[in-house]
Amino acid sequence: MKRIIYLSLLLLLCTTSIFAQAIYLGLGHLKTSDLTIVGENLYASTNNGIFRKNISSTDTLWTPCGMQGVYVLQTIVKNPTTFISVVFDGVTKYLDIKKTIDGGNSFSVLLSGDKEFKAALFLDHLAHPSNNYDTFYSLYHRMKTFDGGITWTPIKDYLGGRFVKFHPEFGNQIFTGGEDLTRTAELKYSADSGNNFKRINMTSFFAGDNAIYDIEFVGNRWIGVGEAVIAYTDDSGENWVQVWNSWADNSTFSMYIFDIEKSLNGQLYASGTTYFNNRIGLFSSATNGQTWDTISFQCVDRINPEIKCIALNSVNKTDNIYFGGNGIYLYTKIITGISKTLTVDNDIMIFPNPSSSTLYCKSTELFDNVCLMDISGRILKAYKPNSKEFSMDISSFGKGIYLLQLKNDNGNYSKKIIIR
Repeated sequence: MKRIIYLSLLLLLCTTSIFAQAIYLGLGHLKTSDLTIVGENLYASTNNGIFRKNISSTDTLWTPCGMQGVYVLQTIVKNPTTFISVVFDGVTKYLDIKKTIDGGNSFSVLLSGDKEFKAALFLDHLAHPSNNYDTFYSLYHRMKTFDGGITWTPIKDYLGGRFVKFHPEFGNQIFTGGEDLTRTAELKYSADSGNNFKRINMTSFFAGDNAIYDIEFVGNRWIGVGEAVIAYTDDSGENWVQVWNSWADNSTFSMYIFDIEKSLNGQLYASGTTYFNNRIGLFSSATNGQTWDTISFQCVDRINPEIKCIALNSVNKTDNIYFGGNGIYLYTKIITGISKTLTVDNDIMIFPNPSSSTLYCKSTELFDNVCLMDISGRILKAYKPNSKEFSMDISSFGKGIYLLQLKNDNGNYSKKIIIR
């Protein structure tokens, strides 16, 4: 009976999966732990330093960018000459944070390791708000800086052991997660730049599995990934909806899902490491994380790729997904069947902004739901408009920054609102 059930699950998986082709970009002799795209360049942090290649190139040639001979876990690139790296010393087992301002020719130490990190090889050791390269939070050192690493102050609360991440729209919101000492999934959230953290309810998130590895955001929705599990919450973590759990079937898509990213085309992508075969598994969602397609492709030399990270580059209706692990791979997805994407600036007019009394909205189509949220994602006011033009009284709310979110079948559309 178990064999019949297993075969049925495998058949179901195969009928909903796509076996695709990907381009091998080289570095198969190294272990890549982090990928980032800045401008026209793709940067790879590996166990033998930092490498760079142009995103338009599909050959296997890479340019060294410093730290060769050293295990670099993560690199945050400000520009072609300035980037900050998390470096793992294989002898001392220390993590150091180093910076270069000459394209990798020389590095200075911003923060030295003062502890022994025997289990340091995880993703997202550093995080910073969007386009703010003076503010950094260090996961393992539990330190923060607001002056580019000149001075550091301790973070009072314990940060989870897998990732630290800023909300892309609200620079004062920080998320950190992993698992606690009881091997239970743990997620913490700060709405005040890390001064105070709140532990988020993770009941039913993993259904027995024990870690959360990354999180992504669509409006007020949080989408979390972990050990073969994908789930989302629309109420700041009070309730989670589990949409994928394939840990039991030992398939290509039973994996430690290390990374989830959102493309400029509104698609979500997630991937990670599977220990059962030599194929890369990719999860893809065009529905803000509610439903997921699965894509699989073969690796070179039949070597388990052990994917640790992904990076996205979007050009028109095309998403380029780069995978880093034992080698670098590129998979290209053409976006089809997507309705016209609305933009707040062109298709949706929200005015006046700032405002102290009434907001007005004019749109090219109807929305099912409209809600006003505070910077922590808490819904303050919501209703269903019956017109493409509507207004909202905001006179009862205090001065500050808020988020107006509009939702319909095409997706979620958000706009920062200032109440004065």
